[in-house]
Amino acid sequence: MKKYIKNLKKLFVYQRLILLFNTIKEIKLTNFQIIFAAYAIIFSAFLLLSIPGLFNYEKKITEIENKISQEFKLYINNISDVKYRFIPAPHIIIKTSELRLSKDQNLKIADLNDIKLFLSLFELYNNQNIMIKKILVNKANFYFKDNDFFVFNNHLHKNINKAIEIKNSNFFYVNKKNEVSTISPIKNLKYFIDFQNKEKKFKIKGKLFDINYNFNWNKNYQKPNISESSIKFKNPNINILNQFEKKEENKTNGKSKINFLDNKLNIIFSKENNSLRFKTEKFNTMIKTDLYGEIELNPFYFNINLVLKRYDAISLIQNIFSYLYSIKSSVHENLNGKFNLKINNKNNKLIEKIIFEFLTEEGKINIFGSSVNLKKIGKIKFSNFEYIERIDKIYIKSRAELIVSDQKQFYRRFQIPKENRRNINKIYFEIETNIDDGTFYLFNLNINTKKDAVDENFVLENLSNYEVNNIQQLTKIIRNTFNND
Repeated sequence: MKKYIKNLKKLFVYQRLILLFNTIKEIKLTNFQIIFAAYAIIFSAFLLLSIPGLFNYEKKITEIENKISQEFKLYINNISDVKYRFIPAPHIIIKTSELRLSKDQNLKIADLNDIKLFLSLFELYNNQNIMIKKILVNKANFYFKDNDFFVFNNHLHKNINKAIEIKNSNFFYVNKKNEVSTISPIKNLKYFIDFQNKEKKFKIKGKLFDINYNFNWNKNYQKPNISESSIKFKNPNINILNQFEKKEENKTNGKSKINFLDNKLNIIFSKENNSLRFKTEKFNTMIKTDLYGEIELNPFYFNINLVLKRYDAISLIQNIFSYLYSIKSSVHENLNGKFNLKINNKNNKLIEKIIFEFLTEEGKINIFGSSVNLKKIGKIKFSNFEYIERIDKIYIKSRAELIVSDQKQFYRRFQIPKENRRNINKIYFEIETNIDDGTFYLFNLNINTKKDAVDENFVLENLSNYEVNNIQQLTKIIRNTFNND
């Protein structure tokens, strides 16, 4: 009923203004009268807008705090130095304050400076009542802990709130050791309800790990159990669309559409309590990627499997090692789990399949298992991976053993003369790969017997002699090893 009366009052004022302008149109005025009238109207408007500046807002601090908690479901406390401004629109500026997501005094997430509360001038004149239409925060630092995300998730799904906007700010994630472990600069954040379309919206433009992204979330109140989100990353270009449907209190089903590079993935998932399980939806037999696994949310742990089909494995591995090196010191310490990658090679005469097993724990990514299947020959197992910086270049180094399952195919493939052939089970060697250009080097090849690793000086002196750029060079190195053994 109150809302209905307010709308009638606004309609009455609007009709009066229309009547005034129509009356002015019918009066014939000289140029001087028109200029004088224009100045009078502008002066009157400025006077009308500036009068609320005479109010004592310091006495309304408790009212302001209550209005924010009631209409925005946020808690802004310890307010000081409140001033009124009317450009670009009527608003009050709070010099300093503290922001909390709940009433708990220990859950402060930000110290705010010069936040703007945009007001309804109509309510201020008629009832001397503060009605806040929007909160604008600029250049603030927000500190989030695990529990804050849980509180905000409830705010997102359960609360009806007015518009909140954040600009040019930073979001910090604080770990259990009370240390900042992740920083996300925010260019613009908008959180509001579109009452006309009955939708709640949450939008962010920002950066994460120096990658620009746009995030959008919305929920239509005509379908309260369904929410949708999308996130778009730039360089690399990755688009993810999600739809969530809440089935029960602790169970949610959903779908994700993921586009990255030339891949399109449809993922179906289900979340029950703290467990999230997902797999690729088999809508097309020509799908080049298969993703499946599970994630435990509390404590956080993942076990993810990714299968890439019909790919150029060599160039892909080069990109993987380069990326892992770039993020080696910025992995979140709470990101723990296993990631298994299988690459089915495309158009390679020797390599059939490559498998990597990554272990992420305590802020580090380690390769704890890796193997390569050679067509009709056998399998290479790798171990002891490490990065080496040498002459402004980055190399990945490991030890390896080739388990030969078909000796005839091995000798035929690498053109070993019959007089140099013998019974072989394994070949041990060391390998280094330049992660910038993909060139790799073989050292310390030994047949059936493992010998100590070669030292760094030997590697530096013999790089050019052991360089491999193609299958012909690899064949030559292996053939020479059998000739000299």
